[in-house]
Amino acid sequence: MKRSPWNRDRQGAATLKCSLVPDVVRALEAAGKGGGKRGGQARAPVPQHRPPGLSGPFSAASLACAVLCCSLTASAADVGGIWKLAYTTENGLKRESMLDLKVEGNQLSGVLSSERGKAPISNGKLSGDEIAFDLVRDARYDVITVHYKGRIEGSSMKLTMQYGKRDPVPVTGKKGS
Repeated sequence: MKRSPWNRDRQGAATLKCSLVPDVVRALEAAGKGGGKRGGQARAPVPQHRPPGLSGPFSAASLACAVLCCSLTASAADVGGIWKLAYTTENGLKRESMLDLKVEGNQLSGVLSSERGKAPISNGKLSGDEIAFDLVRDARYDVITVHYKGRIEGSSMKLTMQYGKRDPVPVTGKKGS
């Protein structure tokens, strides 16, 4: 069984079992941070209590992991729903559409509705605040795949839309209709 490097006195203060350089001890005394030299030990106050349920060596890590998992779950849940998207074409025309997203784990599905009609999204992925999906449109004798990718920031979305060999177009989105 390993022995602890700490001793406790009657008041609950901990003392570290090691010899310190006298200069360090003097510096601690001068700063009012420790009880000086006592048999080669430096004194430091140690909290007497831990919050209920936080005992054991991995309790802080377990708590941090639980909080992270809950925040990721909440983030994914917040992505689902209706988003109002807006962009300006390379000709200067302002366009708007509605994106109805559904989230299952890290997979996205949904429908984009605009003046051109409705089109289902495909290859939808969600990773943290990163989002990506494709949209396939029938365009007068041709099928066009439009690629969207970007980031979600709370109730707003910043995407780029790209199809063919054209330059990416910035798209903004707001949650709600």
